[in-house]
Amino acid sequence: MDIFAGFSALSTGLTATKQLASAVLEGKADTKAYELAIASNKEIMEMQTIILQVQQAMFASQLENQRLQKELETTQDKSKKSDMYKLIKNDFGMVLLEYQGEPHHFACPSCEETKGHHIKLQQHSECHLRCTSCETIYQSEIIESWYGVDTHDY
Repeated sequence: MDIFAGFSALSTGLTATKQLASAVLEGKADTKAYELAIASNKEIMEMQTIILQVQQAMFASQLENQRLQKELETTQDKSKKSDMYKLIKNDFGMVLLEYQGEPHHFACPSCEETKGHHIKLQQHSECHLRCTSCETIYQSEIIESWYGVDTHDY
């Protein structure tokens, strides 16, 4: 039985019970009518139980829907961020993630794959970059060509 039919039956049962109770109190109804009123009340209580169960299931579904919506948004955000990086191989055969926007930088492909994060590589020496998360050192050309910073003045 769907929820709308349950509400309809509940309404009908309540109306009938009210009419029978009034008739019994006024002495217009007999014992049979009283027994029907009791049976009707029992059915109403069963319908109320069913409606409560449907409401609980609907609430649980709404909570699950909200959780899935947040998960989808998180996944879409990660996908958008990942689209901003391009996997490259530098002159030394090192595989890096190159950011396609500004500020220009490189990220650790290992951390992106294992942790799902883009960890920006930091300057380690004149020709090396280091991941601050996994501590991997990447050999590179002189960093000034990547970052526009003259490292020779340090």
